[in-house]
Amino acid sequence: MRGTLERLALLLMTALAAALGLLSLALSVGQPGKELLQRIAVEILVGLLSSTFLDQLVTPALYFRIGDESRKKDSSGEPETEEEETR
Repeated sequence: MRGTLERLALLLMTALAAALGLLSLALSVGQPGKELLQRIAVEILVGLLSSTFLDQLVTPALYFRIGDESRKKDSSGEPETEEEETR
């Protein structure tokens, strides 16, 4: 969780810069010649928002859950790999 908070500012600055750059193109409804580009800009913005959401909320939650299971295995005292058995 700490790593997520450390990366939050960098990720949000990058996503915000990209979103602001695409915002004018996404809002250009009805301008001739921009019909296709407007749709592409909207799709990129949706993908950017969803990937930012997944990166900041879902990934740490999954890592916390999976990491919690591996910590339980480590605390049982049984070695997980052959290298740990030789030590």
